[in-house]
Amino acid sequence: RNPHYLRGQLCLSHPDLPGIFWEKLQQYILADEKKAAEQGVPAPYIYDISHNDNNSFCSCDNCTEIRKKHGDAEAGLQLLLLNKLAKQLKVFRPKLKISTLAYFQTEKLPTGIELEDNILIRLCNTSNNYAAGISSYGEEPYRERIKNWGSLAAALGTWDYGVTFNRRGKGLPYPSEFFLQETIQYYRD
Repeated sequence: RNPHYLRGQLCLSHPDLPGIFWEKLQQYILADEKKAAEQGVPAPYIYDISHNDNNSFCSCDNCTEIRKKHGDAEAGLQLLLLNKLAKQLKVFRPKLKISTLAYFQTEKLPTGIELEDNILIRLCNTSNNYAAGISSYGEEPYRERIKNWGSLAAALGTWDYGVTFNRRGKGLPYPSEFFLQETIQYYRD
C-alpha cells in the first residue's frame, strides 16, 4: 500500500503478490547459480524474504481480516505468503530454504498456520537486557517466544545485535563475554 522502499510495506493479501514474488525469487536463484558456477563456489541455499524495517503495514480490509483470523498477528500474513512460495520452491529447488524475520510486529506467533518445513524463522529479541544472559530475570517473554516459534518452525534461528554504546557506533562493545556461553547453550538446547 505504501510503495516507498524504506518507509513502505507491501499489501501481503494482494492476489498478484505470490506470483510476482515467485518470478523474482526464481530470477535471483538462477542468477546466483550462474554466478556461483562461474566463480566455482557453492550457490546460496537460503533466500530471505522479510518485511521492511518499519511499522507501515497494510491496513486494507483484506489484510485486516486475515490478521484477525490468525490471532491479530502480523506474522500470519507474512507466513501465508511464504508458505505459497515454499511449496513452489520444493518443486523448483528442493534443497533450498526461505528464511524470514520474526521481528517487532512479526514477533507475535500467529494462530491457525502450519509452516512448510523449508521455512526458517529468525527470531529477534527486541526487548532483551543487553547486560544479562538469556536465563536472567526479565528475559521470560523472549524465552516464551523461542518456545512458541520453535513449536511451529522446522528450523529456528536468532537475530542478535552487536551493540556499541555511543552515537557513532564505534564505542565500547557490551560485555557479553560474561553470558555468551549461557546464551549459546540455551539456543543449542
